[in-house]
Amino acid sequence: NHYRNTKKRKRTIWKKTINDPGPINCSNPEVDITTTITNEGTNPTFSWTTTDGNIVSGASTSTATVDAAGTYEITVTNSFNSCSSTESIDITENSVYPTAVAGPTGEITCSLPEYTLDGVGTSTGTNYTYQWTTTDGNIVSGGTTLTPIVDAAGSYILSVTDTSSLCESLDTVAVTSNLTLPNVEAGPSQELNCTATEVTLAGSTTNTGPDYTYLWSTANGNIVSGETTLTPLVDASGLYILSITDQINGCIGTDSVDVTVDANTPNADAGPGMVINCSVSSITLDGSGSSSGTDFTYLWTTTDGNIVSDETTTTPTVDAGGVYTIEVTSTVNGCAFTSNVTVTTDTIVPDAMAGFTGIIDCNTPTLTLSGTGSSTGTDYTYLWTTTDGTIDSGANTLDPVVSMGGTYTLSVVDTTNTCTESMSIVVPEDTATPVSVAGDTLEITCTNPSVILLGDNSDTGPDLVYQWTTSSGNIVSGGTTLNPEVDGGGVYILNVSNSVNGCFSEDSTLVTVDANLPIADAGASLVLDCVNPTAQLDGNASSSGATIEYLWTTTDGNIVSDETTTTPTVDAGGTYSLQVTDTSNGCVLNSSVDVTDNTQLPTATASATGIVDCNTPTITISGAGSSTGTEYTYQWTTTNGTIDSGDTTLDPVVSQGGTYTLTIIDTTSSCEQFTDIVIAENTIVPLSEAGDSSIITCVLPQVVLDGSA
Repeated sequence: NHYRNTKKRKRTIWKKTINDPGPINCSNPEVDITTTITNEGTNPTFSWTTTDGNIVSGASTSTATVDAAGTYEITVTNSFNSCSSTESIDITENSVYPTAVAGPTGEITCSLPEYTLDGVGTSTGTNYTYQWTTTDGNIVSGGTTLTPIVDAAGSYILSVTDTSSLCESLDTVAVTSNLTLPNVEAGPSQELNCTATEVTLAGSTTNTGPDYTYLWSTANGNIVSGETTLTPLVDASGLYILSITDQINGCIGTDSVDVTVDANTPNADAGPGMVINCSVSSITLDGSGSSSGTDFTYLWTTTDGNIVSDETTTTPTVDAGGVYTIEVTSTVNGCAFTSNVTVTTDTIVPDAMAGFTGIIDCNTPTLTLSGTGSSTGTDYTYLWTTTDGTIDSGANTLDPVVSMGGTYTLSVVDTTNTCTESMSIVVPEDTATPVSVAGDTLEITCTNPSVILLGDNSDTGPDLVYQWTTSSGNIVSGGTTLNPEVDGGGVYILNVSNSVNGCFSEDSTLVTVDANLPIADAGASLVLDCVNPTAQLDGNASSSGATIEYLWTTTDGNIVSDETTTTPTVDAGGTYSLQVTDTSNGCVLNSSVDVTDNTQLPTATASATGIVDCNTPTITISGAGSSTGTEYTYQWTTTNGTIDSGDTTLDPVVSQGGTYTLTIIDTTSSCEQFTDIVIAENTIVPLSEAGDSSIITCVLPQVVLDGSA
């Protein structure tokens, strides 16, 4: 309903219409104008134009996109006949923006924790909506009104929308905060004590001036004065709170301080009562149970005793009986306390009496001493001591048992005052022990089957008695002398005793036995034959070493050499004996080995009858009488004859005179024998010489043949 139709009165062949897209507004900044025609078979072309608007796109199409109010014309042309038609449409615009006013800057303080924004001046009416937003503040309520409530500093944005045009306007307002609390320092903790019954608190602040007020308060203490100053005077323990108020922003800063009371008196403990006695002429008093540390001082005093030194410590030295007082003062709070201790004196000496009967020797190895006459009772202790004797038992009684001569001292101590009395006695002793020397280790061997023990270095004398014993050996004779004969290995013990004092000593010696036989092994049996006419016996399995000797003997064989080694050479059958001797102990062991002689030569004989001639061109040689058997082999050879056959038999066939040799070998012993036989030959062919050739002629009708050669 906003266009004018200005059709040109030209002849056309179509019908067209233009749609109304409505006005341009903030939500639709662009609109499409579309023309619709009939009979498009006429191949139309389109052209949009405007003088006061703006075509964004589609100026040569049926639909043009525009973004400004104005009059837009569409010209449609028939491309076949160039006929055209023009129509126009008015596009209006409704883009009026509302007014957005976020209001003045605000401030949040401790006294004004919430602030109401004020959008006065903003467009109002039913066609407007409002929306407050923030990214760094906080909207408590009223976010869709012109007066929202906020409680945080930040930037707040007011968005106003015209619901008829959908146009939106924005404005921003800043809200700051002033929430800074005053600086408050209530000061260090304070302490009331015996010296200081009032203290001045030491409050401080960096916020001074008329805009700030001060106030001290306490629930369990007591403020004497100055509660509205930084330094009030107080006289009771408790928690004191300093509040400083900023009158501009209403913020209140607080801090607290403790005031304690140290009215505790130190502990004074003079320690247990002590005694000066015979062993203790001065003592150290023990006030260590009193309070200790660098905050305390000490002072000892007495009216009837005597302090030697250290009266300002917990451990003074005194040397007289009396009452001693320690005063302990705390340097922190000035409080003091005292304690007393009594020192007494006791120096009465007990009685000590020492005695004995008898002598210590080997028959009486212990002796009981006697302290009869000494002070007795539960208050006394006894101690026997010696520097050169031996106390076996009872050293803390009046009757100790001792086992060595020497000086013995009895000390009697009165445990009530530690006073001591002593007495010494000398106890004689005869415990001289004879020397027993059993001698060096000896050895029984095959050469020396018994030995004489060597006790000669032992003590001798008319009062000494000797006795040899053994648990594993054997004493042949002389068991009560220094030199017995023994024939068994073992440990032999010599006991030498003194018949007067009963003292004795023992020593032992070892007799070893080296009767171990060496190993004798003559080796395996051997056989002599014609290839091996000698053999080396093998006794290497016998014992060996520097103390071992060897000797080979035989009664029916023959030793060629090396009869004192393990490998002698022999050349005859027989029995050979090896004697092995260990020169270290004289022990001997024998072993024997048999050597068999297998060197008997076989028998070789040969005979023949006749000779080789033209009537007897071959003859047979006979080996009859030679050794026969499977252990024998035969071989006929010749250097000037001819063996036709049977050269490995006893009866070969020959066809030429000459010397023929028969060799017979015994394969069990490799022994061989041979014999020669000469075969005569008479096969000399007589000379037949017919002489020279001759010719019979007419002149010489006969000739004489000449066989004279």
